[in-house]
Amino acid sequence: MKRLLFAAPAVPRPTGSGVQMRGWMFLQGLVRRYAVTLVVGSPGFPEARALDLQRLRGLVQQIIALDFRRDPFVRVRSLARRVGLRMAPCWDWAEPTPPMRRQLSRLHECAFDRAHVFRLNMLPVTLAVLAGRPLPALDLDLDDWESETRLALSRLAGSNQPALHRRYAEEATALAEYERTWLPRVSRLFVAAETDVQAIAGRHGLATVVAVGNSVEVPSVQPPPLECDPADLLFVGGLGYLPNHHGVEFLLDNVMPAFSAGAVRLTVAGAKPPPSLRRRLFGPGRRWIEAPERVEALYARAQVALAPIHAGGGTRIKALEAFARGRPLIATRAAVAGLDVEENRHYLAAETPGEWIEAIRALLARRDLRDRIAKAAFEWVGRHSLTRGIEQVEALADGAEGPRVP
Repeated sequence: MKRLLFAAPAVPRPTGSGVQMRGWMFLQGLVRRYAVTLVVGSPGFPEARALDLQRLRGLVQQIIALDFRRDPFVRVRSLARRVGLRMAPCWDWAEPTPPMRRQLSRLHECAFDRAHVFRLNMLPVTLAVLAGRPLPALDLDLDDWESETRLALSRLAGSNQPALHRRYAEEATALAEYERTWLPRVSRLFVAAETDVQAIAGRHGLATVVAVGNSVEVPSVQPPPLECDPADLLFVGGLGYLPNHHGVEFLLDNVMPAFSAGAVRLTVAGAKPPPSLRRRLFGPGRRWIEAPERVEALYARAQVALAPIHAGGGTRIKALEAFARGRPLIATRAAVAGLDVEENRHYLAAETPGEWIEAIRALLARRDLRDRIAKAAFEWVGRHSLTRGIEQVEALADGAEGPRVP
């Protein structure tokens, strides 16, 4: 059986963040065709947990989880960035440190037929493993167009958050340069959204850009809603991510004051809110769940799912999860970008505070509208299930051969 090196920033899991879920989909498809060695870990994503790694032992041949918590070089880099110092270009934290290189040296004698790199920041790790020998075919899964996503985040931060605005703008510049250098050199490039294919191919003169959309586990039967009092409006997403905490603040400032706390409750599920937001998540008509292990129970109680997202990239896990859990979704157009869904059929679109208030009132007042939207969305997401995503990855497992990296 051929051997494949799979490098990912977070431990692949069937639930969790979009990064973990997309990694799981690709890993499940690739292990059907390759004996896989997994290298996992990046400071930007959760630490590898022993239980998550144990679940993968029977799936992959070997696992190396990079140890960031005890790496002094990572600590020094993090401290330097907090105080505004530059030890290297602003995106250089992805470069393996000496302790990481010692961990990766265990793989120097392994011969790989192919490498699959999930996210641009794992490319330096992959090249450190493969250094000093002929390179195999190298596939890169961007998920989203990272430099363009950083530009969108910079615009979202704007003048109200000047430090974040500068940081994201600098990262966008650094990532764009890195993309110009490396994207033309990989064998194949994967993205999540069809809309990114032509744009990236045209920008970088690429011949092989393939869209593989994100997917979620879809029940065989649409989950029925619970009738609860007060009616639950649900937002799910990590609150350390600017578009998510910006979206929750939008709801708290502009939408929720229009509803009685006794009749409607906003449930927010997500970790790491900034202190200014954390204080606002408590009070009448509000509930905060920091780290739900699984979200099924939250969706079961919710009458409506909310996605007030104004920046981001790739395809949106929030929308897919709401569809799969059988709940009607209200979303900005940015929150469903990259998905071939229709307004007023699969979801209700809202941009302004008035549109959000009107859409919520319409769904809460009309059970028939909730049922119609949720049913159409559930039927749609069934065609984008995890099973179908894994099958697509398996079909694409063997593709363009031969490395382009010099």
